[in-house]
Amino acid sequence: MSKKASDPESIKPPWMACVEILKRLEEQPYHWPVGRLRFQKIAYFAQHQGLPLGLNLSRMSSRSISAELKTLMGHLFNNGWICEQRLGKMFAVKVGQTYQ
Repeated sequence: MSKKASDPESIKPPWMACVEILKRLEEQPYHWPVGRLRFQKIAYFAQHQGLPLGLNLSRMSSRSISAELKTLMGHLFNNGWICEQRLGKMFAVKVGQTYQ
């Protein structure tokens, strides 16, 4: 039996660490909302510090989200690890119920 990308077993521990970073940011009393681009920056700096995310974020754009990260966020979203909430023109990325 092959694993689907949306199976919980396909969520790798380094990706969970990114969600933990997001959770800790949300716990700060006066934090800015984390949108898709800010989540990409979190992933970029986490990988730069040694977290093996396996993403090619060397040419990170300041205006568009990486295709690889879109796929990663899709897996996290489909498994309930993250959720998105509309805030004006942006989508805020938040920790989902499954992470708890």
